Amino acid sequence: PISSPAHTEDGTRLASTNLTGLIRIWDTRTWSLMAELAGHVTVEPPMRVCLAWSPDNKTLVSGGDDGRLVAWETTTFEQRILLEDEQSVRGVTWSPDGLRIAACGSWGETTLQEGGYVTILDVVTGAPLHRIIHRETSDDLHTIEWSPDGSRLASGGCIHGQMQVWDPDEGQLLHSV
Repeated sequence: PISSPAHTEDGTRLASTNLTGLIRIWDTRTWSLMAELAGHVTVEPPMRVCLAWSPDNKTLVSGGDDGRLVAWETTTFEQRILLEDEQSVRGVTWSPDGLRIAACGSWGETTLQEGGYVTILDVVTGAPLHRIIHRETSDDLHTIEWSPDGSRLASGGCIHGQMQVWDPDEGQLLHSV
């Protein structure tokens, strides 16, 4: 099965993944396959992978159940590991200015703790700006999105259907609905 389709802002490329973790990038003008990227390929499927293009369409970021967050430069398809973690990456998004990446996932898979996490990274240095552990519910976080002005992040879970709104500059939870 195909999952996590992601178009570039200009619509000229489409990325998708499958349960093996293989990422495919298609040129939407000719529908030719541009690349197959194996940054999350595992010997034991299923491997869930999430995808997001940078606002300038030059970088694809992918996160997976393997705990890796990978930036792919889409001219050479060279990869840069931004994060290697014990926790699954279930959602990823770029800030509107393209300077930060936010990722979210499940905190409880390899620990005895429950809940989700949000990590905010500086794209240039790869340095984590904030690592927020959200244990107020047992919700795994599976989706995350920046507000259009970049002043807020919204994350959502799959178990209890709750949404959190964060201040990305301070790393603080503002609302949970």
